[in-house]
Amino acid sequence: MKKRFTDTEIWDDPWFQSLDPVYKCLWKYLCDKCDNSGVWKVNKPLAEFQIKSAINWDSLHDLFGDRFMMITESKLFVVAFIEFQYGELKESSRPHQQVLRLLQSHGLRYPIDTLSIPLAKGIDTLSIPYPKGIHTLLDKDKDKDKDKDKEKDKDKDKDTVECQIIKSPLEMAFDKFREMRKKIRKPMTERAEELIWKELSKLAGEDSDLKIEILEQSIRNDWQDVYAVKNKSQRQFGKQQYSRQDAIDTFDFLRGDK
Repeated sequence: MKKRFTDTEIWDDPWFQSLDPVYKCLWKYLCDKCDNSGVWKVNKPLAEFQIKSAINWDSLHDLFGDRFMMITESKLFVVAFIEFQYGELKESSRPHQQVLRLLQSHGLRYPIDTLSIPLAKGIDTLSIPYPKGIHTLLDKDKDKDKDKDKEKDKDKDKDTVECQIIKSPLEMAFDKFREMRKKIRKPMTERAEELIWKELSKLAGEDSDLKIEILEQSIRNDWQDVYAVKNKSQRQFGKQQYSRQDAIDTFDFLRGDK
């Protein structure tokens, strides 16, 4: 017994809702009785017997539209069957290989196009609406070109957005700190970066300039962490210039006059 996917949402489709019960039953019959490639070998008396109703076969194109296609007078192809059941067929897939062989036996090639469907007696395939989801090779090439153009447009948009992003001096300083960590082979994880930012806030509060100074101090010394910056008097020790009065006061203090 064959088992296959069924479209449970078809009952919500306005097209399906508009069909008389007999033709709803016929559509489900075609989807169930076709082979694994979506081809039903036409047997009108058997279909009417199993559905238990007479069917106006000449009205199918009006009722089902481009959802099916007559390959020959004795073969009917359910257009969306393959895409619904398997997606894209691949020659490397064993289950798909059987489907591809069936298509070949019906005189069809995959991907299916109208040129591969032979003209049946009394059937003009050019008059049949072009089914959705069935592409010619030319259309596939056009689709590929469109996809390439879309990718190029995305890249352009991305470049434009990146150009519009202007980083603050603090962000640029942090980027340099991040690069230094990589250079000393101690790259930061996301969690480590969060901790560094928290420590910067503790040390400098909302003072961005001080945060930059702290980061630059760590960068100069190849430190993995950040530390409070030494006060200016300590940093400049040995470089201070005393005034003349300061020198006199110091001399008097050492001599014991003060």
